Amino acid sequence: KLLGALGIGGAVSGIGTFSRSRRRSLISIERRISSSLRMLSLLISLPRSTLRPSISDDSLVSVAYHCRSLTSLALSHCPQISDQGMARALPLLHRLQHLFLACCDTVTNETLSIIALHCDRLRTLDVSMCKDITVHQVDLLQFQLPFLEKVQCRFANGADFTVVL
Repeated sequence: KLLGALGIGGAVSGIGTFSRSRRRSLISIERRISSSLRMLSLLISLPRSTLRPSISDDSLVSVAYHCRSLTSLALSHCPQISDQGMARALPLLHRLQHLFLACCDTVTNETLSIIALHCDRLRTLDVSMCKDITVHQVDLLQFQLPFLEKVQCRFANGADFTVVL
């Protein structure tokens, strides 16, 4: 009654409401953090291979279609990527500067020919451990692409070298 008579009763009850509301918000935040930490601990315990989605030619083409301004594309260790997928995706990626295809077993010299046709801004290429890429085709590619600075070919078709231009 005294607080009401002084005209501050409403303010004090408002503070109580604010505190309850703030307490609920903090509890909600704490629950979300706890849930996120549990999810993170589950992800950390998974083998690395289960975290990488299986990327197919169709998903590559979809990414290329929707993200035409990509400058860097890392497809290393994606065994389902093939020459056919690269032939459909690369014409859409004119700004591509860095392409990583290491350990893509179904990528061949045909992909290098497609790169030469459509990726004239390419600066970095990694075809390490691509068994069907030849050193001769890599040499031809270097002459066809004016901005190409680095080609990594470690163990590609038995060769072991990195070229920095």
